[in-house]
Amino acid sequence: MKKENLILKALRYLCLTCVIVIGFIAIVGTGGGSSDDSGSGAGDTTSPTASFAPSDNSTINETIQIVITFSESMDTSSLVISGSMAAEDDGGVWSTINYTNDTLTISPATSWTEGIARTLAIDASDTAGNSMTMLNLSYTVDATLPTASAAPSNGSTIGINGQIVITFSESMDTSSLVLGGSMAAEDNGGVWSTTNFTNDTLTISPATSWTAGSGTLTVDANDLASNSLVTLNLSYTVDSTPPTVIITSHSDGDQIFGNRTITLSGTLSDTATITSCTITLNGFNQSVTFFDQTSFTVDLDLADRANTIEVIAIDQVGNSGSSGTININYPFISLTDFQAADIVIGQADFTGQNPNQGGAAGANTVYLPDGNPAIYNGVLYLPDSGNNRVLGYNNIPTANNVGADFVLGQPDFLTTTAGYLANQMSEPGTVRVHNGKLFLSEGFEDPTGGNRVLIWNSAPTITQASADIVVGQTGFGVSNTGCTASSVNFTISIHVVDGKLIVVDMDNHRVLIWNTIPTTHGTPADIVLGQPDFTTNTLSPTASTSFYYPTDAWSDGTRLIVADIDNHRVLIWNTFPTANQTPADVVLGQADMTSNTSGVSDRDFTEPYRLTSNGNQLFIGNGNRILIWDTIPTTDYAPADRVLGQSNFTNNTPNDDNQDGNQDAAPSARTFNQPSGVYTYDDKLFIADHFNNRVLIFQAP
Repeated sequence: MKKENLILKALRYLCLTCVIVIGFIAIVGTGGGSSDDSGSGAGDTTSPTASFAPSDNSTINETIQIVITFSESMDTSSLVISGSMAAEDDGGVWSTINYTNDTLTISPATSWTEGIARTLAIDASDTAGNSMTMLNLSYTVDATLPTASAAPSNGSTIGINGQIVITFSESMDTSSLVLGGSMAAEDNGGVWSTTNFTNDTLTISPATSWTAGSGTLTVDANDLASNSLVTLNLSYTVDSTPPTVIITSHSDGDQIFGNRTITLSGTLSDTATITSCTITLNGFNQSVTFFDQTSFTVDLDLADRANTIEVIAIDQVGNSGSSGTININYPFISLTDFQAADIVIGQADFTGQNPNQGGAAGANTVYLPDGNPAIYNGVLYLPDSGNNRVLGYNNIPTANNVGADFVLGQPDFLTTTAGYLANQMSEPGTVRVHNGKLFLSEGFEDPTGGNRVLIWNSAPTITQASADIVVGQTGFGVSNTGCTASSVNFTISIHVVDGKLIVVDMDNHRVLIWNTIPTTHGTPADIVLGQPDFTTNTLSPTASTSFYYPTDAWSDGTRLIVADIDNHRVLIWNTFPTANQTPADVVLGQADMTSNTSGVSDRDFTEPYRLTSNGNQLFIGNGNRILIWDTIPTTDYAPADRVLGQSNFTNNTPNDDNQDGNQDAAPSARTFNQPSGVYTYDDKLFIADHFNNRVLIFQAP
């Protein structure tokens, strides 16, 4: 029994020993633990992986740490660091993020050596002995702090919209930018661009505009290696004052006569330096002849009629100053030889020619129109001589056969009775408007018709409005002839300029001048031309001081031009006459002042009848044509530049559209039958076509 107990005890001890041994073997075989918190364990054959920051091929600074993050716990004793940077590292420091010893931080022992293609190789195994694929990294080590320059430079003056451009010495980390100072609240945050290196240029603009006065701006940023810029401290003066530009040579509304090339000049001033001066003419930039900080000069070639001019100066900070626009008019109508008219008044079309369109007078008919029309405030006053009336159009007709809106001299459009009362007319001729007053001469065929000049103190726009003043008669209701300073004989035409009244007294062979506009009936004239005194009406030999039935006059207040019909010439005074019988200076149509032969050429006339000028061009109706001079002649016998009504300067047949020398059965848009009135307005030329019983409007292109 005792022996059996001993045997059982021995067997139990042997079994316990086996269990302990087997357990120990199991423990050793599993790495010495009963649980797995290291990412590896029995049967782990997966190689660890790693990520790193900064990334491969990055630029780093001399003190930056390189962090390697592994996918599991690593055997720290297996770590091998090599490459050109290995001699400078601190051996690395292990730490835990997700697994024990899964993070390696490598720092320089002192600093990384600056250079490119600096290498670092990492080799290690996990705790299961699985080796990673060697990690080969390459870095550019940048130990140099970035520098920056600003334009405009520190302390400069800038405009309210001025840009500030910061240029860095290398590529910058755009996310590191910090702007400060008083101007930072007004900037747009800056826009990065590339000049020499990627993102090495920063352009700072105002979100709307910089506040005028003193302002500060600070710039902080890092380069790609996280090297910090030494704070850039900037100070600016914001100038919001534009240059002052004044045109001194010309004014708004000026009219230019003579040469269309003008010299525009003026003054400049500014607190900053003026860097550019631009002159625009009709929207196009012109070359500036000269400009400095105080003045400018430029030669401009004006276009026909309306010209808009502006001078703009820009200073060094971008402030722009303008003279404002001025409008300068160069009166000129560009027409071509034998040009066709665009509009006909008084006929249904361009082939009509019957008086009153073959019927009774109406709002859209005329009968033997004679005299120059006029336009005032957009209203066209058109003399309808044979119907003893003036037709009024509230707007210039833009279509054929347009009817008038009101009539002067008659109670309605049907009546054509002649009369001498204040609201009547007898053979009305030329109409003029001056300073709001309407003037009308009477008499074109019958010397007993009219013999007076009517004055309305305010240009009328209602039917049969009465005139206020009569010149040439002692009052309304009579039509006497005479030869004194206050009486006339056949007042065929008039002109009014600069407060002066010019009356062509045809049958007295003279021109009368009133130095002021008459305000009472029968006011005597002040000056007589063509005669030695006011009581003489002798038909004198052809000379620079005589007329043979003058028929029309025009003046710009300086020059005076008179048509001398039976001497077949036109006389020009270069200076407005101030004394009786002042001799003319220039003669057209004749080679000298004593000749009076007729002819048909670009120099010769056959009975020049009506004329006008826009101050630059001269238009003369003679025979069956209109001659045009593009400049007012200053020499005798000057040739015309252009002709209307004929295809050349030698033809003179009426209504000869095919230019075969024979009168056609009907007129056309480009023929005349004795033009008896001529008037320019802006880009239009009006011609009264006497025996075609119509008025034509020519439109410049």
